[in-house]
Amino acid sequence: MTPTELMALGLHRIISMAMFHQLPQRWLWVAVRGGWRYLSAMVHGDITSDHAALQRLDVCQRCGAFETVQTGRTDLLASYCGKGVHDADGATCGCLLAVTIQGRPIAPAGKLMVATERCPRGHWQPLPNGQQGPASVGDPAGR
Repeated sequence: MTPTELMALGLHRIISMAMFHQLPQRWLWVAVRGGWRYLSAMVHGDITSDHAALQRLDVCQRCGAFETVQTGRTDLLASYCGKGVHDADGATCGCLLAVTIQGRPIAPAGKLMVATERCPRGHWQPLPNGQQGPASVGDPAGR
């Protein structure tokens, strides 16, 4: 599945949630804006390499803000960076980080795929000038 197809899944989910009043109105614009931002980044070539995205995912999975939830589709799990609030361990952005489709291994998505994005807790930084090489990453557990 391509990054654009993954993003389309996300937008489809947002629309479904809105139609069935499952997404609070105050979050609708945030969700749509985030989805559009990632789709726009991909269209403009602001994409990380698969290697860099997997490095970022590895760091995120070890962070206390990493949350995986069941979506409205029984074959799709989504993982996010917390709830977009500042908690006891630091800021979270609430962005989509990864998906698991039909039980396949977790795959980077959303924020992790955009070269110029950064971790709100500083565990990984943007890649300079759209570089697609390895991300600058740190270990949230201090290992």
